[in-house]
Amino acid sequence: MPEGFVPCPDQRPDVCTQQYDPACGYFEQSDNDESETPGTAEEDAREKTFGNACTACTDSGVIGYTPGACEE
Repeated sequence: MPEGFVPCPDQRPDVCTQQYDPACGYFEQSDNDESETPGTAEEDAREKTFGNACTACTDSGVIGYTPGACEE
């Protein structure tokens, strides 16, 4: 995992503030990630920039985040 990685808590947040403090959320990679049928760019993404860490961890597919926006 990247430096500064923070795992999401076991108990996911239900409500988050609207404070903008970008966080790069990382999705768990599945064994099917090497499939021959490509999906859309968003489906293929392993990371996504969220408005803040709380909103990143509300996504059940996100395993953790790093502070700041994801690199493009």
